[in-house]
Formats: sequence, C-alpha cells, structure tokens
Amino acid sequence: GSGIDPYGLHHECKPDWSGDIPTDCDNTWAIAKYLNDPARRRNLGIPPSVQDWKVCRNAQQLNYTKQYPTVLPHVKRALEAGVKVMLYLRSDGCDITHIIGYQKKTPTWLSGNFLRNGPGKFKFGNDEVNHWFDGMAYPQRYHFKNGRMHYSAKFLKSHAYLACEEDERLAVSTFATPRSAQTNFFAPPFFTFHHANAFERDRFLYVDFCLVENPGNFEDLLLQHMRDGSFSSRNPLFRPFLHRIVIPTDVSGDIEAGIDLAEVNFYSKKRSFELPRYNERFTGLPYRFVYGTTILYAAAERRVPGVVKNDVNTGETSIHYKDDAEQLFGEPVFVPSPNGTAEDDGIILVPVMSANRRKKPIFMILDAKSLREICRYVLPVPRIPMGFHAIFVDAAAGDKEN
Repeated sequence: GSGIDPYGLHHECKPDWSGDIPTDCDNTWAIAKYLNDPARRRNLGIPPSVQDWKVCRNAQQLNYTKQYPTVLPHVKRALEAGVKVMLYLRSDGCDITHIIGYQKKTPTWLSGNFLRNGPGKFKFGNDEVNHWFDGMAYPQRYHFKNGRMHYSAKFLKSHAYLACEEDERLAVSTFATPRSAQTNFFAPPFFTFHHANAFERDRFLYVDFCLVENPGNFEDLLLQHMRDGSFSSRNPLFRPFLHRIVIPTDVSGDIEAGIDLAEVNFYSKKRSFELPRYNERFTGLPYRFVYGTTILYAAAERRVPGVVKNDVNTGETSIHYKDDAEQLFGEPVFVPSPNGTAEDDGIILVPVMSANRRKKPIFMILDAKSLREICRYVLPVPRIPMGFHAIFVDAAAGDKEN
C-alpha cells in the first residue's frame, strides 16, 4: 500500500528504501483506521473491490517530517460538509486510478466519460524537448456516474514513448515538416489551429474558427515560457479571436474580384478565444452559441476570462472569470441536458490547472446558459497536463458502441 500525506501524495513501499522523504507528513494510522471502518466505507459508497487503506511501514519508520499530527479533523469536516473523502490507489509510471469525492450539487443525470489528451512527459534520461507540442501523450478519463466523478490517467505507451523509454533518451525527432515535403501556398496572412462549426445557407458556406494574426514560429509555447507563465501575455499577435468567413458556393462570372457578397463576416476581438466547442447536435447546421477559453490575454487585464460564450448571431458574450490570473482553463466541452429544448440547455465540463505549483488542479462544471459555476472537484494529484482536446462520451452512447 501507499502512505498518505496531507496533500494526497504518496510514496511507494520499497523494502530496500532508506533516507529522508522530502515531504510533509501526517498521522496516517489514524486516518487509515477511520476510513477503513466498514460502516463508513458503505456510507462513502466504496465498492468491496477497493482495498483498505494501508500505511507504508518503512516510510513511517524512516524520518518522515512530523509537521502535522493528524489531518483527521479535516476529513471529518469534509464529511460533515457533504463532500465525500477522496480515496485513491497509485502505481509507478503515473498510472493513476482515483475515486474522487463529490458535492451534492453535481448533476445526477451526468453519466459518461470525459476523455482528454495532452502532452505530459518532456524528458527521458538527460534529454528534454524544448517545445510543449513535443511532449508524450497523457490521456485522462473523468468518469461520471450517480453524482460521482472517478479519475484515471496513464501515459500512452506508443512506439515513440517505448523507444524513448528503452533508450533513456529522445529517440524520435521533434515536431517539424521535412524540407522535402514542404509546399508553399500564398494567401492573405493569418493562422488558425481550431475550428468551431460550419454550415451552408443561401448559397454561402459559413465557417467559424479561431484566427491568429501572427503566430511567429510558436516560440511563445517553448517550455521555458510555459513554465514561467510568460507565454500567456508576451505576444499580442499570437492571441486568437473568433472569426467567421463566408464563402460563396455559387458565383456568376460577372462579379468583380474583391466584392463582398455577404455582409455577415465578423471578427470578434472583444475577448481572446481558443479551443472552441458548441452543442454538437447542431454540427453542420445554423447555430448560435460557441464556447471557448481564454489562454492568452493582455497583461493589463485585471479580471481574466476563463470560459467565454459567444452568440454568433448578435455578437454578445458571456464570461466565467478565473479565480486568479494563474489559472489555465482547458477546452470547455458542452454536454446537453437530457430534457433540454434550447440550444444552450446543458452544462460545460472544463479542467482547470494553475501555473502556481502550490495549487492543485480542479475540474469545474458550469451552467451552459449563464456560465455560473455548479460545482468543482479538487483533483488529488499535484499536476495535470495543460492538454489539448477532450470529448464527452455519454454512457448510453458508449454502451451502444460497445
């Protein structure tokens, strides 16, 4: 079993281990006894298949720093407040399985898996990549059922990962396109990574996407800038904004070049907007609402947006603000309410990290109409990757696919 410390960390039991453990400690014996009580386990909804808490004896006997006599009162207060206590198991290699406590306000109808990916490992042996995009994949699963959330994560053991692990060095090249495969296309200058919805109406194709005026060579996403937090505000031209381009699908031959055939183009520079998501029931159809996150922002902003909701018909925006500028919101995934009728009847699922290493990551659920917070989970891990994209697979849909 693993030891328990006040922050939900652990140390593996190793018979040949010796020396100091550089972390705070608590009285894990009292917590283990308290949480292993059969009646309390039933009350917490812990299945019999989950083993009892076990305390790592060698870790207890070999110089833990006794800064905390016990965190048992904190556990009791959490139970009394209606928050279930987090329990988890962990093995080497960051393969983690957690059973995380829930708050009573969590929508009980939410049932399924929030699947998220992103780079999570950047160093093998003495070799380290320079860029965020070059990290090894660290998929995560947030499973919702009966008002609870279960979290698991594991490195993707790809051919590239295994080769680097075996050689204890970077055995694959960093991201780049070989010169032999490069082709130049000329167009008015802009850059885009991520698209929202697209649909056809009245002989026009409407495409909504995040436009970047000048990304440079993505030097803003070098790990040194990611780690010191400067990436978020160092280059104003790298900030993306929601943009719509309208492409005519039927043009007569006598139209002059450069004439706008539709007066519906917009370029919203009100709020930085990235990782767009929308109600996917409207994929390929006219729609109103698109949700995004503000990753890059102006350094002078006092209140930094976390999630932004755009009405593409009116241009109006709604904002859920960050707790502080150090927070980093991931991709906001829309999940429709099972009994909803309006396009924005549902919730937003969004993981939230922090550039401050002392603050744990959280998982937040927002009301999709108002962007008000419904509830949040504090994850029992010190860090999660900033990540890229995620999907929500409804339990019923997953059963059908299986």
